[in-house]
Amino acid sequence: MIVRGFSDEHRREIVDVRVALESLSVRRACERMTIEEIDQLRLLLIQQKRAVDAHDEDRFIELDERFHLHIAAGADLPTVERFLAQLRGFVRVMRLGRTRPAGVLQEVWSEHERIADLIEGRKPAQAARALREHIEHVDY
Repeated sequence: MIVRGFSDEHRREIVDVRVALESLSVRRACERMTIEEIDQLRLLLIQQKRAVDAHDEDRFIELDERFHLHIAAGADLPTVERFLAQLRGFVRVMRLGRTRPAGVLQEVWSEHERIADLIEGRKPAQAARALREHIEHVDY
């Protein structure tokens, strides 16, 4: 078995693809997500905050993935949701062996909360910008 690492070019490509797909998702979510779906997004944030407080990085990452996929689902973009689910495997591998600075989980959670606020406020341009900035923190 051969395990291939990710070059800087591969990492950039994955980030670019995520930005493109998730920007589409978050913009559409601002238009289509129901209040019940937003409530579910908020519930994921509550669970994620508990993982932050417990320093449970594995649980946090699982909830991170669910947060991003829930936005695509709420945007009613099932194909985009499937593509993002596939990309999550690459993202997990890219994170292997990286140490995260103290406080990074809290920072990610805060960014998620801002994105959820913008979705609920129906602000697609601002939500897309916040999401892009969030994803481009490659060191997460």
